[in-house]
Amino acid sequence: MTNRIRILALVIVGILIGSTGLLAQNTGKLGVQFHKMPVGTQAYYKSSEGGSWTDVYAGVKRGKHIVNRYKGNRITGRKQSVRTFDANGRLLSFTGYGSRASKYTFKFKPYLCEFQIGSCKTTRRFSGAGYIHSGESESWIATTKREKNGYLTVYTKPRTGKPDGGTFFKLGKYNLRVLQSYGEETVKLVSLK
Repeated sequence: MTNRIRILALVIVGILIGSTGLLAQNTGKLGVQFHKMPVGTQAYYKSSEGGSWTDVYAGVKRGKHIVNRYKGNRITGRKQSVRTFDANGRLLSFTGYGSRASKYTFKFKPYLCEFQIGSCKTTRRFSGAGYIHSGESESWIATTKREKNGYLTVYTKPRTGKPDGGTFFKLGKYNLRVLQSYGEETVKLVSLK
């Protein structure tokens, strides 16, 4: 009888952990699967607001996965931005390039939390000579859960607990976002090569 109770208790704990997402919370489950993605992979995206860009996987540099973004559907000319990801495919930083004077960087600590199931606190730090909020930072709690057709992340301010936006997204090959909606904008993956 003691073994049956232990087994039943383990099964119940397993169901509770699995259903609340606690088991997946720190696994990077929603991160980009760079370990499966060939260097040079190109993902072409279009926004409902008229913009388009191509993300190109550039490989690993100093232990971080690098993705370069180019305007439109060609990978010529100057990069628009560079994003770095950890080994679990979670976003660590984003550096945007306008003119040389307007280069700016957002760094996420520990990473951008919408790349995991459950809740975690993210701090975003701004830097760059051309950015008005350089040196400042902000924090929020990101709670991501599985929805019927994808994932929903809701952001709240840690001090007030008030909602501060959110995003809905669907994942495809390599856990790339094939659709992402936030506010009135929707971004779709058009092609992957």
